[in-house]
Amino acid sequence: MVIGRLAALIVVSNALAACASTGDCAPLESCDIRERSCQEQVAKTVACLRGSGSVTPRVDVVDADDFIDEQVKAADEEPLSDDLRDHYGALHLFRLMPADVEAGQLAEDEWDDVAAFFDSDTHRVTVLDRGVEMNSAGSVLLLAHELVHAQQSRETDDEFYPPVDDSRDASWAANAMVEGEATLYQDVADVYAYGFAPGDLDWKRIFVDFESDSWIYASGERAIYERVDSSFSYAFGGAYVSAAYRRGGAAAVRKAVRDVPASTREVSAGYPRRAERFAIESLDEVAIPMLPETYTYLSSDRAGAYLFESFLVRAEGRLRALPDLVGTGVTGDSLSTFRAGEDQVAVFWRVRFEDEDHAMFIESRLTELQASWVVKRDDRDLIVAALSDEALRDEIAGDLAWGPAPEPVVDTDTSEMDEPKRARQIRCAFRRLAGQ
Repeated sequence: MVIGRLAALIVVSNALAACASTGDCAPLESCDIRERSCQEQVAKTVACLRGSGSVTPRVDVVDADDFIDEQVKAADEEPLSDDLRDHYGALHLFRLMPADVEAGQLAEDEWDDVAAFFDSDTHRVTVLDRGVEMNSAGSVLLLAHELVHAQQSRETDDEFYPPVDDSRDASWAANAMVEGEATLYQDVADVYAYGFAPGDLDWKRIFVDFESDSWIYASGERAIYERVDSSFSYAFGGAYVSAAYRRGGAAAVRKAVRDVPASTREVSAGYPRRAERFAIESLDEVAIPMLPETYTYLSSDRAGAYLFESFLVRAEGRLRALPDLVGTGVTGDSLSTFRAGEDQVAVFWRVRFEDEDHAMFIESRLTELQASWVVKRDDRDLIVAALSDEALRDEIAGDLAWGPAPEPVVDTDTSEMDEPKRARQIRCAFRRLAGQ
């Protein structure tokens, strides 16, 4: 929520006050978000700011502890498959997942961070009650965030803003548009309600600080591979969409969010991006190493610049990353996992950079760590590999042939799917965004 992020720039009171003009839009006022009249008031303000039709879904307020317990129990009743567990075990070698992964723990980590969510299956907003007053400024702005999602859902027939391909990198980039827009209009409503206009604030500085804080938050995530959205989408997506708003208001935002960036690096490049400058290079023809028959292929994916920088942050023991992802120089990648014989796993990451100098620089950084990984360079490509059994290192120490990836053995998409219907989509506002 903008209150926390703007504290150094504006002085705020304890309650929302209608003391600034929002043009034809009524500014937000304090009200009890459990009441229908309050929900309709907030929905109209958000719709007016977006220049869209108002949507007022049902709003449920539930006890957070009881709700999370139910989600954990449901997850524990459907334990991870052996293939998915080995996939996570391989990613642990790069410190992208914890050593011992349980479905219930993943669910608890996810929901413990959620303040409210919109469910496209039920078309309802659910607020997790942790003792915060339901008529507080934070609660009203939290509802505003979720009502943006309700409007997005209706406008796109529950598809929101689809990614350009089925990679995780593209999915994270698309979600940054969804959450970035909700963050923007939550912020704009907040600023007006406290008596300011958007032009009164240094938005670039605000989001630089927000991105920095999100990097610090992400460095403590045990399962960053499954938690990128919570640390990337709001800060980086908010920066991207807010830049569009400053250039051309709501009309520019509508255009920006539907022209979905292809990668996390494109999102980080900012609006208006030069798509050709940050085009993704396909590594489909060299996606996975050709390994002995004792290795069972599990999965491969384009994971992108944000996850690779997260890997470097962990490898080097840093809290901060690059100011943006443009400097990573990553133009394409393929992250693949294998079962290496019985009870062993392996992970390979082939990353392509803009030029050989980038690849050499990252190679030297990783080599200096003297970690257990195998690090090799092939022109602009850097290959990082790790095995749970060090005795197998010799098998991958030499030059390996690389080729296309077959169909994955493990489905790494753990989101709920209802086939042949469209995928259920849950759009959340996180607790730190709501000042909780």
